Amino acid sequence: MDAVNVPILLSILGLAAAALLVRTILHDIRKRRATDEAIATLGFKPCPDDVPSLQETVRSIHSDSDLDVRHAEKLTTRGGAVYRYEVRSGDTENATASEEFMLPLARKSDRPLILFMMPDGLAEGFARTMLEKLTTTLSPPNLAPLTVPQGLRPTIFNALGPSGAKLDDLIDDRELTALRHAARLGLFVARASGSTCALEVLSDYGRRMMPTFDLAAAARFVRELAERHGAP
Repeated sequence: MDAVNVPILLSILGLAAAALLVRTILHDIRKRRATDEAIATLGFKPCPDDVPSLQETVRSIHSDSDLDVRHAEKLTTRGGAVYRYEVRSGDTENATASEEFMLPLARKSDRPLILFMMPDGLAEGFARTMLEKLTTTLSPPNLAPLTVPQGLRPTIFNALGPSGAKLDDLIDDRELTALRHAARLGLFVARASGSTCALEVLSDYGRRMMPTFDLAAAARFVRELAERHGAP
């Protein structure tokens, strides 16, 4: 290749990469805006006055007093209030953020429960084993691994609860079935305490790995779940 043309070629490649990056960013912005509009049509509205109490609930259910809640939105259903919000952990420069929905869930027990879920069909193997170990290591100190029945393992790769408890002590089959369906919509962690349940949404990376991910569909599911399994 003519050495004189190398800088020109590199410039062309750089411009192409920059154009692709801009195109991707604009596509993500348009997609996010459309999703926010779709969720707004469900009735979610900003609720800044609720943030202090919501934040305390989030910190309690996560067992982490350093979490901050931002961009909270509220939807009132016949089963109770549903929230959509961002959770931030860490200092300003190194903060990590995740997205959650919080809803009322009338369980058979008030004791805490955490379910780590994956879409149906996740095969047994090294990756799954590592996820089980990681989620157990990062579990709150007051919780211990629960035995997950073999029939539930395709969806629930780990569960945490009070030491000595059994999964069916903490949640009925119908609520458990509903939460397992949440995994198919990209809601991969369920944290329940008392009559409240927080559903964590896949990260941006996880969403890209799940071509069928639709946040608006997840929001509709959460609304329906609250209406079916919220306050009696």
